[in-house]
Amino acid sequence: MKTLKINILLLLIPFSLIGQNVTVIHKDDNSSAPIKTKILTMDNHLAVIFPKEYEPKFNVEYLKNRFTPDSLIIKHVDKKIEELYIDATKMYLKAEWKTLEQNKSYYDWDKLVENKKEREKKLISATSKKRKKLAKMDRQYLGLINSKGERIILVQFIKLKKNDYNLRTSIKDEWIVGCGDWFEENTESYEYVIDRDKMYLFGWTER
Repeated sequence: MKTLKINILLLLIPFSLIGQNVTVIHKDDNSSAPIKTKILTMDNHLAVIFPKEYEPKFNVEYLKNRFTPDSLIIKHVDKKIEELYIDATKMYLKAEWKTLEQNKSYYDWDKLVENKKEREKKLISATSKKRKKLAKMDRQYLGLINSKGERIILVQFIKLKKNDYNLRTSIKDEWIVGCGDWFEENTESYEYVIDRDKMYLFGWTER
């Protein structure tokens, strides 16, 4: 029961900052030959495309069936992101509320209902402000195929003000994974489902 309550707390604060220090996980220096990525230089940011041979060190089971997106797909997704960015938050809020309703006995339900509209308004407002800054955020892209056979592009936005934590070079050849304040403030992950033409917060395509 204690674990469930902790998970619910995290569900309610998807954009919160967790932790006090940054930890960035780099790939093992003793790994085999480096995987070659493809770099596209857009107007205001880099787009780094990872091939199917790249083996992520996170969500391994979910990401086990991969494909290599070509430049045309990535350019298409890159253009769709701003259009679908706010919709992704709206879909998240609907899916989250459905999950909350299914577990309402664990909450002060009347309080949640009372605060629902105001909370959603604040999250959408915050998302709108972030949307204006997307054009200058570098992106990492990885193609995957889900259990339904749908093609998905995993997108990670990374905001590098300078060469934070020596990531300016790393971003081009390894998927940046980490935790802490810096990571929570400067990265975001989404999934664009090609066959649906919709974008979701990472982990919410099936909810």
